[in-house]
Amino acid sequence: EISLGLVGSEMCIRDRFLTDPIYHLTMYLRPILRVLLPCLLLSACSQSTPESNPVLGYLDKVEIQAEHPQIPHIVAALNDALSLSSDELVPKKYPDFQGNPDQWDLRTLLERHFVPDAQGKDLGDNFYADVKAPEVQARLRQLLDQLETPAAG
Repeated sequence: EISLGLVGSEMCIRDRFLTDPIYHLTMYLRPILRVLLPCLLLSACSQSTPESNPVLGYLDKVEIQAEHPQIPHIVAALNDALSLSSDELVPKKYPDFQGNPDQWDLRTLLERHFVPDAQGKDLGDNFYADVKAPEVQARLRQLLDQLETPAAG
């Protein structure tokens, strides 16, 4: 009598997924890799560029315009931009160029003390979200270093 069931190598092929850890791992990772792999290959999923993030574009090649008494206020604002959340930054106010307290929000302070390299650049409509992008945070650290390093002379 001939059995209608699977025998030998046919059974091994059919049952391989039950015991093969690589098979289970690839089946688990396949949906994740389908999403992440294009991002990893392009290296641009969450990277800001001066073209995609107006704040980064604005700060890319700015000239800092500030007198000595204004620098501590600018340093405080940049430190806040680096350490506070977007929601915490929105209500913050800083002294204006004359030192009058609680006059300017972070956006205004940047616009008054940091002059972009080209006319028409602005900080965009999503300023408080864009300022938290890692590339903007790195640029703010550079500007902070410039302000905190005494000018040679």
